[in-house]
Amino acid sequence: MTANAEVTESTIELAAGDLRVVLAPGQGGRIARFDRRVGAELRPILAPMEAGPGGPRLGSFPMVPYSNRIAHGRLATARGWIEIPPNDPRFAHPIHGDGLRGTWAVVARSAVAAKIAFARAADRFWPFAYDAFQEFRLDADGLELIMELRNRAAAPMPAGLGWHPYFPRTPLSRIEARFAGVWLEDAEVLPTERVALPAAWSMSPARPVSDLAVDNCFDGWDGSARLEWPELGHALDLRAAPPIAHAVVFVPPEKDYFCFEPTTHANGAFAFAARGIAGTGAVDLAPGESLIAKVRWTVTPL
Repeated sequence: MTANAEVTESTIELAAGDLRVVLAPGQGGRIARFDRRVGAELRPILAPMEAGPGGPRLGSFPMVPYSNRIAHGRLATARGWIEIPPNDPRFAHPIHGDGLRGTWAVVARSAVAAKIAFARAADRFWPFAYDAFQEFRLDADGLELIMELRNRAAAPMPAGLGWHPYFPRTPLSRIEARFAGVWLEDAEVLPTERVALPAAWSMSPARPVSDLAVDNCFDGWDGSARLEWPELGHALDLRAAPPIAHAVVFVPPEKDYFCFEPTTHANGAFAFAARGIAGTGAVDLAPGESLIAKVRWTVTPL
């Protein structure tokens, strides 16, 4: 099956029990909404997608074929360093890949599940052809997310993927996750070095989101996290399977959202791996090879 086999639908709605998901394949393969119904009210689990000057924002978008920034557009590949230009006018460095800017095709759908696909030709922004697939499986307890990245190029391709969900930030929001280390950053939000997790940034035990002001990649993650919204009456338990062992936590000041982004690699992974630094999660996919990652979001009432 190729990624451009089917016609794209504008939105897809999934429903199971009290949970409702709206997908937007034509808007970068985003999850536009994820809500829990309480009586006649829909209470958000994700901050809903809305229009923005640079395109849609919020909800959750796929990060493929890489996560976060490629510093100065210098990409380390098996054939050496190559230059790629910025892919978003708001940022000086290429960021988050291009799946979020593409139109995804609907491969299959039902009342509780859907599969969408994105076929990417090589160009100056990413010189490797690839296919990407997303699967969404909803049940009465939560949502399973599966993403696959398949190299269609004739050469090895640097590869990574992840999810970039925006969660509502309320005064009593809490976050719990266990990490071993964190990547420090410079003024351009580019990683500089990995250090053992400072006590001030520990999220175990759980702590209020309002206590944090970070935009960093954390590693040594055990794949579990819990987000709580007492005002909304629910919590979200995240479970990520290998090869995911990193997560970016983004809590911008004075915003009504925060992000917890499971990823297969550290920010700047390809460049650090080229310098011989281990544990970054950077991989090269051989022609025809795939990288697959899974995350489960379980919703529980509080």
